[in-house]
Amino acid sequence: MTKKLIFLIIIGITLSCNNSKKKSKPIEKDSTLIAIQETANIMLKDSTINSVSISVYHDGKEYTEHFGELDKGKGNTPTDKTVYEIASVTKTFTGYLIAKAVIDHKIALEDDVRKYLEGSYPNLEYNGNPIRIKDIITHTARLPANIKKMEEIMKNTDFSKVYAQDSIIFEIAKAFKSTTRETFFNELKEVAIDTVPGIKYSYSNNGANLAGHVLETVYNKDYNTLLREHIFSKALMNSSYSLYSDKITLANGYNNNGRLMPFVSLDNSFGAEGSIKSTTPDMINYIKFQLEKDKYVEESFSKKYKLGENWVGYFWRIEKNDDNVEYYRHHGASFGTQNMLYIVPEYNSGIHIITNVSGQSTYKNLTNAGNRLIKNLIRKNIN
Repeated sequence: MTKKLIFLIIIGITLSCNNSKKKSKPIEKDSTLIAIQETANIMLKDSTINSVSISVYHDGKEYTEHFGELDKGKGNTPTDKTVYEIASVTKTFTGYLIAKAVIDHKIALEDDVRKYLEGSYPNLEYNGNPIRIKDIITHTARLPANIKKMEEIMKNTDFSKVYAQDSIIFEIAKAFKSTTRETFFNELKEVAIDTVPGIKYSYSNNGANLAGHVLETVYNKDYNTLLREHIFSKALMNSSYSLYSDKITLANGYNNNGRLMPFVSLDNSFGAEGSIKSTTPDMINYIKFQLEKDKYVEESFSKKYKLGENWVGYFWRIEKNDDNVEYYRHHGASFGTQNMLYIVPEYNSGIHIITNVSGQSTYKNLTNAGNRLIKNLIRKNIN
């Protein structure tokens, strides 16, 4: 063996030893992903919750994570293709379209809503003060919360316990299915306003549907078409729908008792209060759409009514958390699903959490989960 070869072997062994002593850098764990997993685990500790899907967008990074099983005992974890009812989160879409109509000078916030109604509605005022567009988007129009049949069914029922009462839920679902636009306008003529509109907050699905009618009138297109043209197509929400179809397989929904719940059909009415069905990737795209600084988005986020320490925008609740970070929030609840959407512009972030259970503790679980994830995004930004 030559001296040169021995030298090269020694050098090789030395380099190999030195490399083996070098410690590889530990892979940094994604704090947002960890927070999502921990949040889901906490939610699933509630025995009534079958599954949870969480979407987070933070400064260019997207997460869609799924946990549990849609139907207990079947092992069918939700996926990015699972279609959920997002219920009243639909109102934020309606709010965007109303904001667009305002910016485009199709309507004005101070307009008397009767300007867009055919026939006479002398009842839609109080002491000469009419219901305005501004009042319906801030839930201060003093319109009934729901259709007349639902109001009658709920008259002697504790709303906080309704999710556990199977028979009532099926009655209400049947009432919605039989409600038409003609029904809506007939009931609107029977409304009795109890105070000056714009003063007192009172959540109203009827108000959102009235907004839907206004939109259809000024754009001369149906609500479903307006959604597709101005939001679904622009936000790349290709798996979102406002009408039912045989092509859509919705995730089953359950109540507190684990009973399979009916879907809410709003096809015969406007659907502006809660008709949208969507997937987690589409909700990520909707979050990004809301963060684009679009002039219509900016208008829909503007503060229109002071509600305690918070505000109401175009159907959005505008709030601050314990860290004084402002966010835009909306909750959606159907008979067998609940979800919460948060938009946090300060951190270019958004969160959507959905479960296919609608029970008495679901709202609280969703709120706690959202607050937990917002705090994680704040920490991530600070670090």
